[in-house]
Amino acid sequence: MIDNPYGDGSGKINHMYLGRSEDILISRIRDKAPGFGISFLIAHLGLAFILFYLPLHKKHIIGSEMLYLGLFALNTGIFMLADNRMLQLILRNSHIYHTIAELFMMLITIPLFLYLGKMYTEYSPVMVQTVCLISVMDFSIRFCLNLTGLKDFHESLRLTHITFGILIALVIYAIGKGFYQNQRQHLKHNLYHNLGILCLCFGVLLDILLLWFGSAPETSFFTRIGVLMFLIMEAVQVTLRLMTNYQEGVRMQLLSRLAYRDGLTDLLNRTSYMEELKRLDASHNFHVLLALYDVNSLKYVNDTYGHQSGDEMIRRVADTLSAHLGSLGKCYRIGGDEFVFLSTVSDSEKEFLKLQRDFEASLGTLKLPDGSEHPITVAMGYSVLTHNMPHSMDDLIREADARMYEAKRRMKTEN
Repeated sequence: MIDNPYGDGSGKINHMYLGRSEDILISRIRDKAPGFGISFLIAHLGLAFILFYLPLHKKHIIGSEMLYLGLFALNTGIFMLADNRMLQLILRNSHIYHTIAELFMMLITIPLFLYLGKMYTEYSPVMVQTVCLISVMDFSIRFCLNLTGLKDFHESLRLTHITFGILIALVIYAIGKGFYQNQRQHLKHNLYHNLGILCLCFGVLLDILLLWFGSAPETSFFTRIGVLMFLIMEAVQVTLRLMTNYQEGVRMQLLSRLAYRDGLTDLLNRTSYMEELKRLDASHNFHVLLALYDVNSLKYVNDTYGHQSGDEMIRRVADTLSAHLGSLGKCYRIGGDEFVFLSTVSDSEKEFLKLQRDFEASLGTLKLPDGSEHPITVAMGYSVLTHNMPHSMDDLIREADARMYEAKRRMKTEN
């Protein structure tokens, strides 16, 4: 005779075994092993998420959403491991496992909605806070009822199931709101998430209905499948989002590079140069060396041998300039045949003049289409701004420009 104190049919016999105890134990383990394996996998996925979160969060690669997802998976896995009843076959204390299952079941929704609120705009902060409040109230009421002996966890289980029903309704409302506000965008960006969360809700709801109106021996079979589907779908959704963010980041880097780099030489361009001048002027930097360069005979090479030869001359000057002076400051191409070198290194004039001589000596010649060679030369003028020379940046540029044109005239005269 089975005495059922609850009067809800929970004392009915679902299985009857005849035979040796060892065979019965093996049969029970075989029945419980698939569910136990899935629960074990979910718990370890949660643990893995948490362990991955710690180093990635320190490097500011991810936010707290991975922590919340890990806590949800770990919490759910522990609940299902206890509810699976396989461990009871080894360590026979059903009361402890039942208590563990009930406690962890009541805490599932808090990390889940914290994760959803971080990842998806459909789950507003008010909704997340409301869900957390309802879950805390459910846990507190059921725990106090069990502690005082008024009702044990089984007798107050309906309260948690009502809470789950409310939360399922909120999830469906959030999905519907996102679809209504932006149908195509919502379907495109949140497709896998919506499928996963609906699988989870359907699994939970089906288990609740089977528990109260059916004869299922397990109370979390469909929930287990729903959680696994949710985690798989979220992994796909997060991977797609990371790929999209990576592609967007690459695109933004490319646009930024195009905005501040010269397309022919890959040196910093005029926009970058003007912004650097403004920054130096605003910072009142008293150690600035500015050198202006003008490539000789570029127009002659372009007109006589074509722009391809002229472009090759420009690239040769840019590469040589960057190779010799790049370690001391920044190199810019600000026009067709105009280059600038800027250095803010203190007492850099002596080092600059040494590197400048090496730069001029390394320019060499340009091989032309007709087989002849043309010498590559540049006219240079520089100026230095220090605390002993209270000039403005405009004065610095004018002085360097005047010296550069003076050098250009001298080189023409010599030729």
